[in-house]
Amino acid sequence: FRNRRILESADDLLSEPHGFGNNHIASMLAQLRPSPFRGTWGQKARRRTESIRTPADCDIEVEYVEPYNLDLDASYSRNIPTVIVLHGINGNSTEPYVEQAALHIAVEKKWRAIVLNY
Repeated sequence: FRNRRILESADDLLSEPHGFGNNHIASMLAQLRPSPFRGTWGQKARRRTESIRTPADCDIEVEYVEPYNLDLDASYSRNIPTVIVLHGINGNSTEPYVEQAALHIAVEKKWRAIVLNY
């Protein structure tokens, strides 16, 4: 029942942004805004990055976005829910929608977000 309500309300997400004639202008303007990590939410989350070398001699950058007050050594920190955020084909972890999703997960939900840069 809950998922049906979410899907039914998705039409609002796919409509044109208020005040814009088309979605492309809104997408371009989103690129101009400063990173949400510079605001008050950014002070409530910690970012750390690891680089993993693959057998094909490529690097995959893994970015962790976690609640700032999370004790990384505590057993709780190993067991908190973790959400993997994947960017689009030409994107990376600095895309506005990726940063916003990762911050929402870390600050509002108090979960860990992992962003893969591939």
